Amino acid sequence: MPVPNTPLYAEYEKGDFVLLSPHEAIKETRLFIENLHVNSWLLSDHISNYVNVNGKLPADQTKMLELLDYALRLDESHFSRADHRHL
Repeated sequence: MPVPNTPLYAEYEKGDFVLLSPHEAIKETRLFIENLHVNSWLLSDHISNYVNVNGKLPADQTKMLELLDYALRLDESHFSRADHRHL
């Protein structure tokens, strides 16, 4: 969610900047994880994320993708946007 009193928020208010839907954001995260080829940890646990995805790559990559696939099967009404006051 864009923060009030910022240029991005002004664009959001005018309709020039459109937020991703929950499923769009989850698909983007899934694509990112699917294409990571690293030996590292991934922590995606910020309040603004629709799904907390955490794990060691590449060992947990399949598990993380399965979690995101599960989230994509949920109706988008299951998800709520983070309040900018808590970001």
